[in-house]
Amino acid sequence: MLDAPNYLNENLFMPATLQKAMVNYYNFLTAYEDLLRDGETANSNTIELPGGPPTSTNGAAGTVWTFAKSTTGTDVLQFINLLNLTSTDWTDTNANQPAPTVQNNVEVKYYYSSSAAPSSVYVASPDVNGGAAQSLPFATGTDSGGNYVTFTLPSLDYWDMAWVNY
Repeated sequence: MLDAPNYLNENLFMPATLQKAMVNYYNFLTAYEDLLRDGETANSNTIELPGGPPTSTNGAAGTVWTFAKSTTGTDVLQFINLLNLTSTDWTDTNANQPAPTVQNNVEVKYYYSSSAAPSSVYVASPDVNGGAAQSLPFATGTDSGGNYVTFTLPSLDYWDMAWVNY
């Protein structure tokens, strides 16, 4: 297992479950490259998890790290589960960082800036169903924060990616 940018750690071994998970992650990164790396620009739209776990926009330990990017006709939202982490150190030198607590039925409220209304919402995760996308029911509304769309993530293990089409 790599525990430093250029060197193998002979004392850390990847169990079969982690090896399989890594294949899922690489497949996910390839399958969704257009949503992950195709000219998206960061936006400052607010993502809330009403009544759910705490969030951060900077990857703070003990939160769900949320951020969004936009491309023509689509906003892509990322949800990274950092719950149970007590440190922001991403290098797990001793392979003893606890796994995050899986969150189920996570309500999301996303304030969008598009002039068009949302037409569909999808979610995919390398942790679920081999990364297959799932269409989600959604509702829209307006409050003092602006126009928003609400939907529910069925589960959040390590990483979910949702996208809103306009």
